[in-house]
Amino acid sequence: MRRASHHRLCTLRVLDPACGSAKFLYVASDMMKRLEGEFLDVLADVTQGTADRLDLVNEMVDPHQFLGLDLNGWGVPVAELVLWFGLLQWHFRSRTRRIRW
Repeated sequence: MRRASHHRLCTLRVLDPACGSAKFLYVASDMMKRLEGEFLDVLADVTQGTADRLDLVNEMVDPHQFLGLDLNGWGVPVAELVLWFGLLQWHFRSRTRRIRW
């Protein structure tokens, strides 16, 4: 059940049909990363160990799950860049508080 729930989160796709500067996609990815972190924290508390948690880390929420379309040619590359910057920001935020891996 735990593995299936995490897998479902990691395979969920989000589409923004008018991505522009990717604000919606950025917020969606940030919220999903936070949800994933909370899920892994609860899993560690429930299992009182890291065996299951480390096994789940092979699959994680990443920018490939967030798709955008735009009429302007620059919209999609900008959105992709924003998503990768967002992932880096999340990584540095989570490392300063506590490593979630």
